[in-house]
Amino acid sequence: MTLRQSFLRLSNGMIAVVVRQLFPIYRLPSLLVLFAAHVLAGQQVHTLDMKLNRLSVEQGLSQSTVNAIMEDIHGLMWFGTQDGLNMYDGYSFTVFKHDPADTNSISDNWITSLCQDSEGNIWVGTLEGGLNLYPANRDRFIHFRNDSGNPSSHSGNNVVTIYQDATGTIWVGVWGGGLNRYESQTNSFSHFRAEKNNANSLSGNEVYCICEDAGGVLWIGTWNGLTSFDKTRKSFKRYLSTVDAAGQSKGEKIAGLFEGSDGTLWIGTQDHGLMVYDRKNDRVTPCVQPTTSLLHTTPVWALCGGSNGSVWIATAGNGVVHLDPVLGTTTQYANDPSDPKSLFNNSVLRIFSDSRDIIWIGTEGGGITMLNQQQRRFRHYYHRQRDPHSLSHDHVRSIVEDAQGNLWIGTEGGGLNHFNVSTRQFFSDRNGSFNTADNKTVFSLYQERMGDLWIGTDTGVRRYTHKSGRVLRVPLGVGAGGKQRLTNVTAITGEERGKLWFGTYGDGLCQYEPSTGECVWFHRKVGDTTSLNGDWVLSLLIDTKGELWVGTWGTGLGRFNRSNGTFRRYRNDRTNPNSLSNNTINCLAESHDGALWVGTSAGLNRFDASSERFVSYSEKDGLPNGVINGIIEDDERNLWLSTNNGIAKFNPRTKQCRSFDVSDGLQGNEFNNGAFCRTKNGQFYFGGTNGLTEFNPGEIRDDSSVPSIVLTSFKIFDKPARLPRSISFTDSIELSYVENFFSFEFVAVNYLNPSKTRYAYMMEGFDRDWVQAGTRRYASYTHLDPGNYVFRVRASNSDGVWDMNGAAVQIHILPPLWQTWWFRLGVG
Repeated sequence: MTLRQSFLRLSNGMIAVVVRQLFPIYRLPSLLVLFAAHVLAGQQVHTLDMKLNRLSVEQGLSQSTVNAIMEDIHGLMWFGTQDGLNMYDGYSFTVFKHDPADTNSISDNWITSLCQDSEGNIWVGTLEGGLNLYPANRDRFIHFRNDSGNPSSHSGNNVVTIYQDATGTIWVGVWGGGLNRYESQTNSFSHFRAEKNNANSLSGNEVYCICEDAGGVLWIGTWNGLTSFDKTRKSFKRYLSTVDAAGQSKGEKIAGLFEGSDGTLWIGTQDHGLMVYDRKNDRVTPCVQPTTSLLHTTPVWALCGGSNGSVWIATAGNGVVHLDPVLGTTTQYANDPSDPKSLFNNSVLRIFSDSRDIIWIGTEGGGITMLNQQQRRFRHYYHRQRDPHSLSHDHVRSIVEDAQGNLWIGTEGGGLNHFNVSTRQFFSDRNGSFNTADNKTVFSLYQERMGDLWIGTDTGVRRYTHKSGRVLRVPLGVGAGGKQRLTNVTAITGEERGKLWFGTYGDGLCQYEPSTGECVWFHRKVGDTTSLNGDWVLSLLIDTKGELWVGTWGTGLGRFNRSNGTFRRYRNDRTNPNSLSNNTINCLAESHDGALWVGTSAGLNRFDASSERFVSYSEKDGLPNGVINGIIEDDERNLWLSTNNGIAKFNPRTKQCRSFDVSDGLQGNEFNNGAFCRTKNGQFYFGGTNGLTEFNPGEIRDDSSVPSIVLTSFKIFDKPARLPRSISFTDSIELSYVENFFSFEFVAVNYLNPSKTRYAYMMEGFDRDWVQAGTRRYASYTHLDPGNYVFRVRASNSDGVWDMNGAAVQIHILPPLWQTWWFRLGVG
């Protein structure tokens, strides 16, 4: 049985431990995982407040255990798995595997480590195939294996780590083979090993990680402690290294090294968690910050830097820990099986921060998790089964702010929620906060200025009194058959004098006097055009002039005349373009200038009171969807609209519209009518079918960074062309006149939201203008005349900001023999 077979087939018990001692990569003994999980069981686990994406075999990754992560000079991401090397461009994976019939293929499929040098070459370590070099300008692999007959060959085929120092030297750690230095002039290797009874040597020959500090000192983590190597003096110094009487290594198992921006050397160990190097006293000590107690015994497998000097820590069995040394805080991110937005897998093998501050997390069996460190534009709240202080249900129907600045949120199926904006915790009936067991559907909410909360449910109205903390049923009079009215209350608004208006779904409109309990009902009367438009009320608004507006389902908009108790009706008239665009009124809002805005199921409408005409806006005007479910005006006079296809920012002056969808961090693309709220401090909230979205419109700014463009493929007659250099490193291509059908493929490196990247290209000398390709990432040309051309391509980021430089390659199409000047001269 080979080592590989042992590793794959055995996952726990004594044999697994033996295998781990032979090669300690990428599987943690079960007992250790359980112990670490117990240690952290009492720590608070946070849901990621960052954009999280998962990549696994379903998206094209060759295998789900990720041992190595790297970013190349183009910004493309590389991942080493147990079954192949993967390159990822934000859309798809390109997989490299060993082919016994191809000497230029990679030497082994089990990838252990990756490193790109300063010239753009990629070095690949494998489990049994030694070291590979993938030159920057060639699509081939060069192999370096151990040759027992050549003392200058690589010291072993079990490569664990690769590192390039500041001088450009490549260092390779080999399991059982110590440290190798690549000698580029002779294409050979120098070896450094642990020597018995020689303190001026490596602490162990099982080299696991390498890091160079700002002073040029090389730090080597082994399975028998830490070693520093002064390259100038050629001297080694050991830390945490011990050998017992039998000659067995008993030192600290060093799994990760990282030097922070402040010069702190962070050290990850298997047995004693996170440690640091004390430069003043020249010793390694446990990390003693108060908030890092959870890391004292947790196995730490990898480290990388984050924004603002923070450190990201990969643990075995307990997810990822984010440490902020400045604030002295740690946050653990772990998997919650009931939370699809939590970390997918807790056994984290590798962690990497790229040039865009995106954190890439490689897990054991869970693929890749991608985290955007940048502050999210939109915050998403949703129901988490195991968290009693999460939203009680994802179907949000109503939102209102109370006098203390906290929110009340009504759901369809989870009843009423109270949201503390400071702690970001929800309190609901499921944690005993409210006695609302009989009304789990809350359609509408209204908060008196300093008084009670009025709750519209599917069984009438409830009143929550803050003093008593009780929810009371509000009688709305007697209905048909002499029974108490139990009606769907879909909208509530109130007047300064204290009267309330309840809009119902199917039972008309009710004017309610809280002091007496008196109800006055308004209904649609057949043949009476001054009666209520319809009995299915969806929205209510009392504007700054005191006018009551009533939006209905299917029967238009009504304006109430207080003097005589009648209604002025506004409906869609297909023959009148200035009429209401649709008769289903989902929401109503008043802007700063007193204009009434009407959200319908077929567009946004602005009502001109002087002319009583409507101006409507639809998808043709740039809206993402015609169903307008919520309208809020911001301080810059923009309207934010929730729709059935995301949220839109609409500028009434310029008529420009900017759309956001679930890929930007929204709760989903579908929102619910009436579920919107602007708080006193300027926060916006919109509710939908998958939770609650919060944002501050002033913080929604365009991303000014532009993606780099990479040419990824060049084909002639639909077959990959053989070029002297990789197409991404090619400046010029020469073609014969018969090679007149060719195509390019390209990609803009944008991992945050690639679906919104747009492309444009042109062939200078042929195209008169740029071809707007939308999301298409290829360009084809046929029957171009002989001559000189330049193919150019550029792209925008997710916010529509274009990279005006892009990428370019010269194309030289040679003429046929009989069109050459020297041929004509010869026959002339």
